[in-house]
Amino acid sequence: MLARYLDGGGNHVLTSETSERLVGKYLRSSVRRGEIMLATGASEPRPSAADGDARGTRARISGAVEASLRRLGVERVDLCWARAWDGRTPAEEVVSIAEDLVRAGKIRSLGLADVPAWYLARVKTLAERSDDLVQGLLLPYSLRQRVVEFELLPSALALDVGVCGTGALARGFLTGKYRRDHAHAPGARTLLQRIKEDSPLEARARDGGWTLVDLLVETAAALGRTPAQVALNWAATRPGVVTTRVHATSLEQLDEDLAALDFRIPWLFDDRLERASRPALLYPYDGFSWDQVRSSLGRPGK
Repeated sequence: MLARYLDGGGNHVLTSETSERLVGKYLRSSVRRGEIMLATGASEPRPSAADGDARGTRARISGAVEASLRRLGVERVDLCWARAWDGRTPAEEVVSIAEDLVRAGKIRSLGLADVPAWYLARVKTLAERSDDLVQGLLLPYSLRQRVVEFELLPSALALDVGVCGTGALARGFLTGKYRRDHAHAPGARTLLQRIKEDSPLEARARDGGWTLVDLLVETAAALGRTPAQVALNWAATRPGVVTTRVHATSLEQLDEDLAALDFRIPWLFDDRLERASRPALLYPYDGFSWDQVRSSLGRPGK
């Protein structure tokens, strides 16, 4: 599957603890390492009551990188995604850890995941002494999750930080598998509950999202594509987005996902999807129009 992904033009490989040994085995038996932007992440915290361990600490980030390198069987990764904000770890500490890892030859650059916009700006500013240290921002972004357009995306654009979008299919909600008339089926109920837990604001908007799904299915039919491909295409081609994570579990799914970038959504369809998926404007943006909000992304409404 990894070879098929590379053949299809993919290059960003974000590993996890469960996949790293398998990916490492592939890298050792392949000559394609140079085609891969290899990334790992500081793991989610497992706080210990005894020592007060928390994410964002030197031990957490450095330890996660060291463990990943051992499992992968490599000396360095290209990017470390750090879930660095825990409400108490200073940004100065995160920058210091990353600089030490770069000097030690263990990572090339740092990406931040699940952080507020002000924290991204703080880390980026502190890292100006280290050219190109902060390279990415990992965040959830889809037709169902657009609140990041208020602060995080404009900040990434202004700071020249590339965005890696996750959850483009909203846990499968945007695949077209679930429709309004099946909303009470057990699978659909479970999915909608998970979406609500992920993003309560988005889950409450627009009659639970069924109007958006109807429009997505209609758009896909008009373009001769699948709803999943249209949803992936939309999320992957927004301003500032440089890559979008896919979670294919079969070669067929992977081929479908890769083909999502083989076409362009015509403006008329794109505009309809954009308008149908707008979240409620929150303070201080509730006093502005969506045209004004979107101007910070370089894509004002029409």
